Amino acid sequence: MSSPLLALLVRSLREDARGKLTCTARAGLVLVVAVFMVLTVLTTGWGGAPGLQFFQAIAFIQMAFITLAGCSYFASAITEEKEEQTLGLLRMTNLDPLSILLGKSTSRLCGALLLLAAQIPFTLLAVTLGGITSRQVFAAYLALGAYAFLLCNLALLASVVARRTGGAGLLVAVPLVTLGLFAKLIFAPARVRLSPAWSEWNGLWNSAAGALLPLDRMEAIFSTTFAGPLIDRQFWSSIVAGLACFFGAWLLFERCCAGEPGGETGILRESARRRFPPGRVWRRAIVWKDFHFIHGGRFVAGAKYLGYPLLLFATFFFHFDSFSIPETVTECGTFLVWVAGSIFTFELGFAASRLFRVETRDRTWSSLALLPLSADALHRVKLAACYQALFPSVLTVAIGMLIAFCGSVMTSQSGEEVVAVMLLSLVFVGMHCVLFFYLVAWLSLFLPRGALPLGIALIFLFDLLGGLLGLATLGLGFLALPFVPLIAARVFRTRLLERLEQLAAEE
Repeated sequence: MSSPLLALLVRSLREDARGKLTCTARAGLVLVVAVFMVLTVLTTGWGGAPGLQFFQAIAFIQMAFITLAGCSYFASAITEEKEEQTLGLLRMTNLDPLSILLGKSTSRLCGALLLLAAQIPFTLLAVTLGGITSRQVFAAYLALGAYAFLLCNLALLASVVARRTGGAGLLVAVPLVTLGLFAKLIFAPARVRLSPAWSEWNGLWNSAAGALLPLDRMEAIFSTTFAGPLIDRQFWSSIVAGLACFFGAWLLFERCCAGEPGGETGILRESARRRFPPGRVWRRAIVWKDFHFIHGGRFVAGAKYLGYPLLLFATFFFHFDSFSIPETVTECGTFLVWVAGSIFTFELGFAASRLFRVETRDRTWSSLALLPLSADALHRVKLAACYQALFPSVLTVAIGMLIAFCGSVMTSQSGEEVVAVMLLSLVFVGMHCVLFFYLVAWLSLFLPRGALPLGIALIFLFDLLGGLLGLATLGLGFLALPFVPLIAARVFRTRLLERLEQLAAEE
């Protein structure tokens, strides 16, 4: 390519097309589609529009993974260069900011759109199952493609402004949560009696959420009487907003990325760390280092301890119903568990992806390995910092479960049954969290980016195959599901420690 404007873009596209991970991801997506089709046929039979149920599940799963990619994979477009201190070297070439943005972000968008396009021939099989038309399939993929375009460029803007990938992911997640969570769960008109002024704001909020998020569009597409156009306002609004974010990133690139290699870059210049200094080193220096320089330190911990009570207050305030207090208490507790549990899952994956990635990336693991500690002991010490960073989320989940339990008891339900269900859920989810943590930590040693979304995809595929095995064995396979995650986690933990010892020997 003779044009320097597209040189980096073409190079990135060629690398992605030839990479083994791209082919593996496409094959994995096809496998997920096939497994979902088999599960749909086995659970619903050939009646009740199985094609609609099958494609609806696939579409919402794709929307969830696009959102996850926006908060992790897309958000690391520029921040990974800042973290590796190679952005200055990249700017020393004959590449202007537009070339860098196209090469680092648009190439990832093209890869994501190609992954969506690769599924279209297989998901069209839903038409043969009945209950859905090809028009609905293409309309759903157009909505998902526009949503991916919006998230990619929003993440690019956040990646230009932020210094770290975690900060960029947070800048992407906040508007998504603000639009989707508040519009669909807290400000839901069916649950809240609003004043006329609040009703007007609620209408504007829901209108903005419907124009940028594909939730309302998906509900309209999956209705049995869908006869709308293939492209509606959600598509054009997402395209326009995505272009605005891209041009915003272009305009702010010089200001935010003009620092020297290894120096301070970005608008957010560690002001939080200056206001909340780490203080004296703790007795366990590695725990102190990871807590303050990987997990955000006192500022992030204080934000969590302040944000979760505010979330609890907002949940009770907007869901309170004096005529149905027990149901309101149960609903608020369940809502708090889901929200805090989702945040905990993202925090857990992010902590796992950075557990050893910083040392291996900066080639400081060999220096750390010189300490009179084994790889297992170092791994346990670094886990202690993760425990402190994750404690606010775990505490909020426990409070939500306690509130839900109290509401269930108030509605005259059997307390023993509620406790049994909660304990079984805790055991099942806890085993999956352990497997998820070690899987993402192991993947982060081999992949420069994308360990978190790939780990979630593999866990999801694991559960799908487990469900299919359970149905195929007439329910006997479900008895092994609680124990298989622990065995797999043990395997990945062993592989992780072996890989760390190998890296220390190579360095």
